[in-house]
Amino acid sequence: MDDPAYAAELIRILTNPHPTGIRPDDPYGQADDGIDRYSGFGRDVVVTGGRVVGGEYGSELEIDFVIRPDGEPEIADRGRVSLDAGWRELSGYADPSAYAPRVAREVERAARETWRRHSGRSEDGQADRRAVPARAEEQRALLLELLGREGLVTEAASPDRFEVSCAPLEDEPGLRFTVVVTPAEWAGFLESVGPENAAFGELMGSARNGETFLVFWKGEFEQSVREELPPVRARPERFVFPEGAGGWYAYRPRD
Repeated sequence: MDDPAYAAELIRILTNPHPTGIRPDDPYGQADDGIDRYSGFGRDVVVTGGRVVGGEYGSELEIDFVIRPDGEPEIADRGRVSLDAGWRELSGYADPSAYAPRVAREVERAARETWRRHSGRSEDGQADRRAVPARAEEQRALLLELLGREGLVTEAASPDRFEVSCAPLEDEPGLRFTVVVTPAEWAGFLESVGPENAAFGELMGSARNGETFLVFWKGEFEQSVREELPPVRARPERFVFPEGAGGWYAYRPRD
């Protein structure tokens, strides 16, 4: 499927006002398209259209959306998500229906940022944040300190790469991560989240098999199976019962 056809089908899914599978008593639930609507997608945040555009890392889909605050005028904005065909294939998004739930989450994230800018509100605890170190050397020292909490840190030949060897846990071998971030990206991240909220333990602890890279993407660190951008997440492993073997039942099968 070429990019325009893929984008058209994706936009069709995202703009469908009446997806099947929504229960009348739970209008904010999850429909058959897999999109989680508990955060207000489709009601408080509505996709109105989109188009294929060029991007630094391949084609992208620029998505138009509106925010509908209670009792206030609509707020229109737009955001972008990756659409590169090679990246879609690697990520398991060859079918637009598989990508739609993730795109919906990205739209919601963009809508939250739009609402903060529009309302002038900041994150909770903004006033209590520690000051970001002013000097680049101090910022780098903080990065090394935070990475050092997770394992042995080795600075690679490239100034923007750091190897972190984590200690083994119980019977599992220790993992080795490559963290890729430039000084400017790290400084921006500290300004965004605050030094006290910058940490890598949760990202490393939740990485799937093969996600040995932490790369900086759209203002955040993300797990990836490769260093190149956009990041590619590992596909969840599926357990397949051997042929002829039974599964687990909550009741006694009749056969």
